[in-house]
Amino acid sequence: MTSALILFFNHPVKIGDSIEIFDKDFPVKGTIKNIGYYFVHIETENKQLYTIPNSVLLQKMISVKIN
Repeated sequence: MTSALILFFNHPVKIGDSIEIFDKDFPVKGTIKNIGYYFVHIETENKQLYTIPNSVLLQKMISVKIN
């Protein structure tokens, strides 16, 4: 729950932003659909929905295209 508060107040991602998570094993690129207390929901271009823990967004390097 702490990571959700950090995302809400200090992280530059908002619902509707296009992001890319740079991960060597499992890179993700899509649009943020929902930010909850524990998870972020990201929809890819081919309409797949990924559920990613908030802590991953704090630990990984991401690129944000603000809409």
